[in-house]
Amino acid sequence: MTDIATAPWAPLFAAPVHSLKRGPAAARIPAPLPPLIGLELPSLATALTALELALAEDRDGFSIGLRAADGAVLTATARIDRRRPARDILQDLARSLTPLPPAAPEASPTVLDALVEMAPPAAGQPDAPATAPVTAPLTVSVETAPDGGATTSATGDPAVYDEGACLVFGWHLGWLASAIAQDPSRPAAELPLVTPEERAVIGDANRTTAPLPDVTIHERFERTVRTYPDAPALVWDGGSQTYRELDERANRLARRLRALGARRGDRVGLMPERGPDLVAAMLGVWKAGAAYVPLSAHIPADRTAFQLHDAGCGLLVAASAEQAAAVLAAAPDVSLVDLADPATWAAEPGAPANLNTPSDLAAIVYTSGTTGRPKGVKIRHDTIVNYGEFNVTGVPIGPEDVITQFAPFTFSTNVLEITAALFSGAPLAL
Repeated sequence: MTDIATAPWAPLFAAPVHSLKRGPAAARIPAPLPPLIGLELPSLATALTALELALAEDRDGFSIGLRAADGAVLTATARIDRRRPARDILQDLARSLTPLPPAAPEASPTVLDALVEMAPPAAGQPDAPATAPVTAPLTVSVETAPDGGATTSATGDPAVYDEGACLVFGWHLGWLASAIAQDPSRPAAELPLVTPEERAVIGDANRTTAPLPDVTIHERFERTVRTYPDAPALVWDGGSQTYRELDERANRLARRLRALGARRGDRVGLMPERGPDLVAAMLGVWKAGAAYVPLSAHIPADRTAFQLHDAGCGLLVAASAEQAAAVLAAAPDVSLVDLADPATWAAEPGAPANLNTPSDLAAIVYTSGTTGRPKGVKIRHDTIVNYGEFNVTGVPIGPEDVITQFAPFTFSTNVLEITAALFSGAPLAL
């Protein structure tokens, strides 16, 4: 997971940073920098803009332009290796600028990623020959200061760079220039992209740590059962089931699975139909100590058999023997647990002893396999508990809400929808 505070500074475009106070000197290219780098101010400002684009937008290649004070336009297509010293990058970028040819009749505009414009010349200075029109979503204006430095500002196409983004971009051009002036030999990848004040703002916004319950998914569900035993847990067309009833049904399945040999860390294939048994089957597998592998009855049987074998499943919990027949023919070493068989639900309704810890495997969800063989993604109990708790407390969700079970069973969002209900006491609409 990428921490916002260390990612490219596109997050600085967010509103809280716009409100930071900035002194007028901060938006300057310092006077010592042009001779330090060995470049004239116009080409240096253009190279700085190109480097800032690369760092801010995490890009390596783009087109840049310079409209000089006399109106002449120079352009370059830049590629930046951020491992190199900043001085070398700026010098190479500046040297690659070449003049646009004279404008042809009805010429189409030259479209660039960014354009640097120098202040217009003093009265009486001759203009450069006309060139083809130039356009760019970002324009950086550079005004020379009496001491040899410059001030910068940025404007942009609102569809690409809003006012806040332009404010930050223009201001940071001066910040980047000051950082390079301190050490031109520093690799570009090591240049500071944010000020200490901004890093503090971003750090505060990114400080999302919270206590995580040290429980498994089924233990967290059982806490809801104790709090709302008679509240509806599942509702569907023509029926409903309370939290107590759902818990007892899951316990019966868990005991059945243990009797068939399921142990902690085992993987069990699940192929139920959409309905109340889908949730009971998930909980039953967890209460048995195993992890489930969601499977679809609507894909080729040989692909389902591959997933069963790849995940190491010895058991397949399916809606019916008829539904599972083709899969079991392709995977004869896998044993069936038939949800339509009354014997599957005949065990005692009391909860079996918990075998798991929060770091244990809870599910293996397979990719579609459209680019090759499907790949299984392992998901732990604490990962799902963490997300479920976020939904309950962050959204928030409570027993007065209703959660729609919308996602397909084989899609990872499915378990997140289900736990949002099971952790909050809300009914899950199937």
